[in-house]
Amino acid sequence: MRLLSTLAIAVAVCCHGTVQAQLELTALGVAATEDFSGFAGAGFDASPDDGMLDSDTWIVTGLSDGDVDFGGSATTGDFARGSTMGGITTGGVYAADILDNQALMVQPGADDFTPGAFALQMINNTGATIGELEVFYAIYYLNDQGRSNSFNLSYSYDHETWVDLSDFDFISPEAATFLPDSVNRSGTITGLTWNDGEFFYLRWHGDDVAGSGSRDEFALDDVSVTGFEGEAIPVIGFSGTSATVSEDAGSLDISVNVSTDSDCELTVELDGSSTATEGVDFTFSSPVGITFSAGGALSELLNIPITNDTDIEGDETIVLTLTDPTGTCVLGVADMITITIADDDEPVATEADIADVTGEDADGIATSDGELVTITGLVYGYNLRSGGLEFTLIDETAGIKVFSFSETFGYTPNEGDELTMTGTITQFNGLTEIEPESLEVLSTGNTLKVPATVSALDESTESDLIHLTGCTLVDDAEWLGDGSSFNVNITCDGSGTLVMRIDDLVDLSTATVPDGAFNLTGIGSQFDTDAPYLDGYQIMPRYTADIDMIEDTAIAIVDLDPVMIELYPNPVSRLVHVHAPGIQMDMVTISDLQGQVMMQEMVSRTGQSAVTLELSALPSGMYLLHIISGDRLLTTTLVKE
Repeated sequence: MRLLSTLAIAVAVCCHGTVQAQLELTALGVAATEDFSGFAGAGFDASPDDGMLDSDTWIVTGLSDGDVDFGGSATTGDFARGSTMGGITTGGVYAADILDNQALMVQPGADDFTPGAFALQMINNTGATIGELEVFYAIYYLNDQGRSNSFNLSYSYDHETWVDLSDFDFISPEAATFLPDSVNRSGTITGLTWNDGEFFYLRWHGDDVAGSGSRDEFALDDVSVTGFEGEAIPVIGFSGTSATVSEDAGSLDISVNVSTDSDCELTVELDGSSTATEGVDFTFSSPVGITFSAGGALSELLNIPITNDTDIEGDETIVLTLTDPTGTCVLGVADMITITIADDDEPVATEADIADVTGEDADGIATSDGELVTITGLVYGYNLRSGGLEFTLIDETAGIKVFSFSETFGYTPNEGDELTMTGTITQFNGLTEIEPESLEVLSTGNTLKVPATVSALDESTESDLIHLTGCTLVDDAEWLGDGSSFNVNITCDGSGTLVMRIDDLVDLSTATVPDGAFNLTGIGSQFDTDAPYLDGYQIMPRYTADIDMIEDTAIAIVDLDPVMIELYPNPVSRLVHVHAPGIQMDMVTISDLQGQVMMQEMVSRTGQSAVTLELSALPSGMYLLHIISGDRLLTTTLVKE
């Protein structure tokens, strides 16, 4: 490359127009070279167009626009700043072009290449194992800024663990001279074991060193790499960089190996990054000395006892390092191993009332989040998740949302089913939930609780069956009725604006807009995306019958008093006796949960407070029994066997 009055930087590959495939070493003693002919700063791609670099060979990392991986594509922004003769200010990758001689150039910036790196992927196709590499390259730099930067070399077998080559280090001067200059770097990398058919990586990495202000420009050109078998250097390392052992295995054997016959010593130490505790989770008296002798074994085993406790603690790690080699040996890339102890202790579920696991702190955050529990309760509402489960479970103490993303356990939810389930307490948008791991149906057709009449929605109404009176829509246009899920603002007696949520899987999603005032029953919910979770409260009606229109006859729906209506037997197979002490019955009706009237009985005798109904023709299921008494409507549930 010619050096003119401005800076140009390049790394060569072969050919015209594009840079092709991995750099290939085809024979020992024969140099593979890179000169970036045809590069025009058009970016990186695995199938490069003219002016690009092949991303199977070259990549760049540490730019403000991100990184490009081997085989990836990056052809815009910082990756493709075009051609230049130097003296630019915008950070990114350029092609330096001096009289048709191209080079790979970088302008570092505050967020570009500080730190950053160019990496070269090479493959050994010599048919032999390479033990030494002779490396040569040229660095061009424009020292026009008052900051010094590094442009250093390292190597790797896996593009993850890097070995720095300090003999190749280069740092630009801190004091600006405003003149372009160049240096060559050459040397031999020894002690390698680069097997035939395997990849090997060189990396030119840069960062700020000293000074302030903008950064100097750097370029790499005329790279030459020559492989030789070399003299075998004993390399010490673990048999791998990671291992896994179950807590109940008792112990684990770890091998420390030397590549060739040698006399050397080293130390194995416990690294401070370990998460397992020595003496509690495992036994290892750090440090441990290891000696290899000429003519002796090439491998030494370390036995590490593992403690099998009953604590639920998750997976933990033991990190061991090799240090202080003496004699003729050097450390290889496997000089550290991370051993994962896999916890084998299964969590034990705690039996609890629902109220015990649905507590929340002052910020509305679930205090039992992550606990494994077993709870029992009745199903309220129907399944609101296709392919999974979503309904409410209520016992005598409280309620909780049940949610399973894709597991049904073979169960179809029906109101009144009594379930026991084991699962983990979670929280979603402020609403405490249980994600079941198992469930069992204990009974069916149970009588639901009397809804609690409320005038506001808050933490106390979450996952409870509640009742609001005298409600109207704030804006009829919010009622979609198109089969989708939607929210509707409502106002009710004694309340401000409340939110009614209509789910797309309930029949109300296709119902016409309620015309006039209504009483509303539903399940309290919450949807608050940010902590503290103290907003976003909702009421979710379960079906059409939960919206009970207030007729012009001014019949008022009153709360059900269990003492006022007596049904026996309930469940019933044929005859049911209805008794409302102190109440004069005018009419008794039975409707399904969607509001369709199934039967109606006028009460002819004045002052009558009891009646017997024949239900043989009524299909099995759950129904609502209504008593009309003057201007009052009383309601309870009835189960037909």
